[in-house]
Amino acid sequence: MKIDIHSHVYPQKYLDLLSERDVIPRIENRSDGKHLMIFPGERERLGDSRAINSSYWNLDEKITFMKKYNINRTMLSLGNPWLDFLRPSDSIKWAAIINEEIEALAEERDCFEGMAVVPMQSIKGTNKELDHIKTLKHLRAVSIGTRPKGKHLDDPCFNTFWEKIEELQMPVFIHPHYTIGIEEMFGYGHAMPLSLGFTYETTLSVARVILGGVLDRFPGIKLILAHAGGTIFFIYGRIGYFTEKDPLTSKNMQLPFVEYLKKIYYDAITYSAPALQAAIKIAGAERFFFGTDHPFSSTDSVESIVRDAVGSSRDSSKILQGNAERWIQQGSLD
Repeated sequence: MKIDIHSHVYPQKYLDLLSERDVIPRIENRSDGKHLMIFPGERERLGDSRAINSSYWNLDEKITFMKKYNINRTMLSLGNPWLDFLRPSDSIKWAAIINEEIEALAEERDCFEGMAVVPMQSIKGTNKELDHIKTLKHLRAVSIGTRPKGKHLDDPCFNTFWEKIEELQMPVFIHPHYTIGIEEMFGYGHAMPLSLGFTYETTLSVARVILGGVLDRFPGIKLILAHAGGTIFFIYGRIGYFTEKDPLTSKNMQLPFVEYLKKIYYDAITYSAPALQAAIKIAGAERFFFGTDHPFSSTDSVESIVRDAVGSSRDSSKILQGNAERWIQQGSLD
């Protein structure tokens, strides 16, 4: 059995909101179905927007998927573009609406847990919504993008957010949104933005969080990175080497760069056993969770990749179920 901590849902009210828009991000209703348009210049650069189907909002289909792959529990989270496109006052209103809806879905069906969304345009509004989220028993984390409203997570404007997150012991799931270098990724559909752009974006985000001293100023925060941290495990040595040599960076950090990676949590979505094995060797199996990225990406190879990467049935069991089960039972990450 498995617990999936990375699975997206688009509630109907949110779909309606995106369908009413005439600028990106938006949902375009075409003769061949609904298309989700997120990236600037998506049609010109990437050939077309992505077609979406009922698996994005129909939970019966998600349950069918879960049964097919022997997943006994799924943690639902809103997918990008989240609330970034809204005015602060509207984002506060919509965060509460979406969080209540995800909570209701989890309350109605015992195979679901949830992650909340917060209005990062308004940190005051976000901190108020965090208090609301703590009253909802099925919302286990907050899901945010790597650059809320275009600002990096080491920006001082987020200090009160991190302070509140630390106080409430609410885990934060960081997911890429805009992609890095999308203007250079034309000609091959969505393959490069989703594989390269997303992972570069996550790598830059976690590097800035570490180099900016966020984990030193707020040592109690619990971060979970999508897609196994992007490329961070494969270039951590180079980042560590140059940050130690640079006085502008080293003054912010109390530990060697790699030691911070051991304090963060990750999903195990790499699509490569050797890649996942390298990451686990550094951070440890206790820091990884099973995820599918459904409905954007779902494959029956994720479980076998985990088992091939760790080699130990005890460690694979931790990643596939045990780590997330302990999180849900305890109500927080260790």
